[in-house]
Amino acid sequence: ACGDQLGLSALVAAALEEEAIKRVELMGALGSLKEVIERNDSVDKKPVLFCFGLLEHFDIRQLVAMVAPRQVRFVDAGERAKEELKDLKDFYAILGSKFDPLR
Repeated sequence: ACGDQLGLSALVAAALEEEAIKRVELMGALGSLKEVIERNDSVDKKPVLFCFGLLEHFDIRQLVAMVAPRQVRFVDAGERAKEELKDLKDFYAILGSKFDPLR
């Protein structure tokens, strides 16, 4: 999935549908849902990013954890994603996989 809106949609879909979605590849994805607030995005321009209450319970890292051990790869991850998600490879290792989502 390409972009922050499709990336979030793909990640949520993969978290909910473990049989239908075997892996996810994200390009231009958010590193944290907090970016939506920090960038002052508006619901009329990026409606998919405004899922009421989602950030209260989950951020990108928790959504990836829900998808694991299936692979979630962040292609050309931005600095925020690299910082927020840098230890996800350790999480995959705990699950028995030598997978690094940021590579």
